[in-house]
Amino acid sequence: MDGKIQIAIFETEWGICGLLCRGSRIVRFSLPDRAERIEKILTQGIQDIIICNSRAGIELQSAVRNYFQGKPIDFDRFDVDLSALTHFQQKVLIACRAVRFGQTATYSELARQAGSPRAVRAAASALAANPIPLVIPCHRILRKDGGFGGFSATGGIRFKAQLLRLERKDA
Repeated sequence: MDGKIQIAIFETEWGICGLLCRGSRIVRFSLPDRAERIEKILTQGIQDIIICNSRAGIELQSAVRNYFQGKPIDFDRFDVDLSALTHFQQKVLIACRAVRFGQTATYSELARQAGSPRAVRAAASALAANPIPLVIPCHRILRKDGGFGGFSATGGIRFKAQLLRLERKDA
């Protein structure tokens, strides 16, 4: 079962989320949306999927539910699989994981931490390619002027603002 892709679609207080795991590694995560859309997004290009019953998948579901209840969750304990991304995208997303619950950083800070201080737009594009939002908290990255920038999840920057408000309650 370790090599097979596993799927879970589950309820949270904010709606239905989904995840794909390969063994103990999180491959994709979908923020709240319609179940049909989540399944389509998660399984695009993947065959031979089984229901997720791995320990990591079950623990992530619990952590996500707690997060949407406003509890400060540290998703660092979950292993992620970024192998489908470029080396630069991986560096940006790894740097993004260092931004803690209730904190924010800028796109330029993220580019600098990824080792390419002039690649601010490329860092923003890497965040847009993030297959594991929330676990890799791309919603915590803002423009230099404090503006939200973009957010590719359903609901766009309005949803990004809701996530940041949720986190600031406990910060």
